[in-house]
Amino acid sequence: MYQSTEDYDEALFQYNRALSELSKMIDLQMQGDVQAKIFAIRQTQKENAQAAQEAQQEAQQQKEEEEAAQKAAAADKAVIKINTYIANANSALEEGRTRRARELYKQALSRYNKFTGSGEDADKLYKDITALGQAITEAEVKAVEEAQEEQLAQAAKYVLQAKEAARGGDIGIAKQLYEDALAVYRELNIWDERMEAVYDAMDALTQGSGQNPGEVQGGSQNGAQQNAAQNAGDGQQSTAQDAGDQDTQAKG
Repeated sequence: MYQSTEDYDEALFQYNRALSELSKMIDLQMQGDVQAKIFAIRQTQKENAQAAQEAQQEAQQQKEEEEAAQKAAAADKAVIKINTYIANANSALEEGRTRRARELYKQALSRYNKFTGSGEDADKLYKDITALGQAITEAEVKAVEEAQEEQLAQAAKYVLQAKEAARGGDIGIAKQLYEDALAVYRELNIWDERMEAVYDAMDALTQGSGQNPGEVQGGSQNGAQQNAAQNAGDGQQSTAQDAGDQDTQAKG
C-alpha cells in the first residue's frame, strides 16, 4: 500500500518488519520476495534521486545560461554606449571643442572601468580610449601653446604701441602700454631679454622725457653745435669792435 502511494520510506519500514517476522518462521521463499521488493524500492529511490539531481543541474545550467545571455546583452549595450562616447569625443576634438571632448572621454573611461564584457571587447575599448586620451592631451597642449603665442604677440603689440606713443609725446600712455607688456610676460613666467628691453625702454622714458636714447643724444649734439656757432659769432663781433676802437684812437 505504501509502495503504491510512493511513500517509500514507510514501505521500507513495513517490509523490514515483515522480514524480521519471516526470519522467525524460516520461510525462505517469502523472505526472498520481501527482499526483492526492498531492493526494487531502493532502486527506485536511487533512480528518483539521480533524476532529481539531473533536473536540478539542468535548472542550474539553464539559469546560468540566462544570466550569461543577460550579461552578454548588457556588455553589448555597454560597448555601444562607450563607442558612442568615443565617437562623439573624436568629433568634438575635430571641431576644436577640446573641453567637451575631455568630458566625453571621462564618461567613456568611467564606463570602461565598470565593463564586465569579453576580454576581446575590453582590449578594443582600451586601445580606442587610450588613443582618444592621447589625442585630447596633444590638442590641449597645442591650445596652450597657441594661447601663449597669442599673448606674446599681444605683448609685442603693446611694446610697438608704447614706442609710437613715446614718439608722440604721450609718456603716460607709453608707460601704461609697457606695463601691460610686462604683465603678459609675468603671467607667462618669462624673464628673458624681452622683459629687460621693456625695462630699458621705460628707463629711457624717465630719463629722456619720452625720447628714446638716440633722440636724446642727437638733441644734445645739435645744442652743442648751436652754442659753438653762437660763440664763434660773438667772437667775430668782438674782434671787429676792437679794430674799430683802435682806428678811432689813431685818427684822434
